[in-house]
Amino acid sequence: MLPGLYASNIHKYTGTALMLWCYQSYYLACTVNPGYIVKSTHKEALRRYKFEKIMYFAKKECKTCKFEKPARSKHCSLCDMCVEKMDHHCVWINQCVGLRNYKHFLSFLILHAFLCTYGFILGCAILYGEVVTRNLRKITFTTGNGERIEGTWLVVFQFLMQ
Repeated sequence: MLPGLYASNIHKYTGTALMLWCYQSYYLACTVNPGYIVKSTHKEALRRYKFEKIMYFAKKECKTCKFEKPARSKHCSLCDMCVEKMDHHCVWINQCVGLRNYKHFLSFLILHAFLCTYGFILGCAILYGEVVTRNLRKITFTTGNGERIEGTWLVVFQFLMQ
């Protein structure tokens, strides 16, 4: 249905580009290390955030990983690793959202929300173009029983959805 009366041919390309951008953000959110704390990154993680005695009081040891727990880190029971500045474990990306992949996760959410909005608006423009092109508001529809119905917005919507 592209191009249409209210939707130009450019939407074939912008929609495709936006979808590819969404795939890229999803791939990065799934594959970028969220900030797992291992022996090689432990000292850097301890220096990154200080215990300011407001939310993070004292140094503690992670009972599972058996090393000093950096401020703002949490142990994920699903990943079985400590994560720097852990937000949550996300089932959509099948890993934790933490210090290093948070921006990719946010771009994944924002881009998909934008794609849904773009698709809804484009779909409405395409359908409204069909209403105008076919003059659906002025014609009479016939039901399966042979009953004739004028083209109200509800009848036109039902016709378009079929």
